[in-house]
Amino acid sequence: MEKLSFETRSWNALPRLRMAEPLESAYRLQQRQHAMVVFRLNVVFIFALWLVVSAGIYQLMPPGELPLWLRLYGGVGVIIVVAGALAWLPVLEPWFHVYTGIGSFLAVALSVAIPALLPDPVPGQLAQPAINYCMVIVYGLVGLRFDQAVIAGWLGGLGGVVLGLGLGGQFNWGLLMVSYAGSSALGMCLAWYAEHRSRDMFLLQLNRIDKLEHLSSEDSLTGLANRRQLDKCLLQEWRRAYRLQAPLAILMIDIDRFKAYNDYFGHLKGDACLRIMASVIGRFARRPGDMAARYGGEEFLLLLPNMDMEQATIHVERLLGEIRAANIQQAPQAGKPVVSVSIGLAVAVPFANWEPEWLVESADRAMYEAKFDGGDCYRYGVLRLSPTAMGMGPRETHAGPH
Repeated sequence: MEKLSFETRSWNALPRLRMAEPLESAYRLQQRQHAMVVFRLNVVFIFALWLVVSAGIYQLMPPGELPLWLRLYGGVGVIIVVAGALAWLPVLEPWFHVYTGIGSFLAVALSVAIPALLPDPVPGQLAQPAINYCMVIVYGLVGLRFDQAVIAGWLGGLGGVVLGLGLGGQFNWGLLMVSYAGSSALGMCLAWYAEHRSRDMFLLQLNRIDKLEHLSSEDSLTGLANRRQLDKCLLQEWRRAYRLQAPLAILMIDIDRFKAYNDYFGHLKGDACLRIMASVIGRFARRPGDMAARYGGEEFLLLLPNMDMEQATIHVERLLGEIRAANIQQAPQAGKPVVSVSIGLAVAVPFANWEPEWLVESADRAMYEAKFDGGDCYRYGVLRLSPTAMGMGPRETHAGPH
């Protein structure tokens, strides 16, 4: 399923049940799949209820009316059996709401028409409970969405009235209003509430999944991306840069003399220092595709797609200035008044048979050169290629002055 931004996860519950796209389509697909599975189990219960209602009416129905009533109401049982059989055919899953909707319409129409088609008024009254049973099933157990159940229920009632009158039947309109209209109105309320709750649970499930994905891709201390997420995004941006033949820049950043800082101030202050550094570094990953990640320990990495050497150099110099401006007091034994960083910068336009790890290694080597030269500075990396890649005519990065 397409990833959905949090902003799309809102919907107008009243007066209609609908969410913004593509969320609505995702919900309807999940609801249909779930409804089909549940209906396979419910159909046994639905048929059992039909048998109970049939047995009760059968015991009270005058013998002279039994043959006609059995023929008519037996059709409802046939509809239940056919719909239940179709639900076990996976190939018909996209059509689940179609055949259950048609079956619901026919069942309601038959249930409404039967009391009018029985000549004696007393048997007609005895057949009325079947209408209530049918409305409960349509609105609560078939698995139709609210709008579909409303259409099947009310069109079925209209169809039943047309059928009954067309075959010369006589309706007890007052009783019909109580049994059919009353149960249909109640069923609509219950169905609306059930779908409202279903949609809320759908959104809650999506948010929980997103939260788990976020936690699995985030460094718990700094809030930046972790190595798992970095590796995934690096590969994506590398492939995109190769396809577009665009430059890709990597900044490898390491806090200078961080062990001295930890030893002097303690690990709690050390964690606080890492969070401040992460906050500063994270502000330099603002464009789509940019990523700030904790690479490990006191090392960070900035992934900057579509950024050439000149632009990346400006980025690096600004970053060094921002870290100095943070004015984090350094340990006395470190030999510097404030905490600083060493940065290795590598930029490349990917070529065939190149690997993104080579660019990371280039930035990492440049970062260690900057540390060797005293820290609080940056150095350019040179991409060292494998023999296979060298044969492809690579474009190497520039080696910056030391």
